[in-house]
Amino acid sequence: MEALTVDVRGLACPLPVVRVKKALEGVCRGPLVVLVDDPVAKENVLRFAVYAGWSHHCEQAGRDYRITIERPGDPGERP
Repeated sequence: MEALTVDVRGLACPLPVVRVKKALEGVCRGPLVVLVDDPVAKENVLRFAVYAGWSHHCEQAGRDYRITIERPGDPGERP
């Protein structure tokens, strides 16, 4: 399944977390990819994912970060 991508590069906190939360509420299946360019926003998004009970993986590409957030367990279930 293709991942939904949320680009929050250039946004100041708390907007990255607000946008990710809104996107996660709308994701029925599959992963969410978040593009972030600020280390503080990256940490806040990762912290939110843990708090919400989602698994995550983060990769750095140059000055940007690509965070993949996935629902644990069956992809058809909501957390």
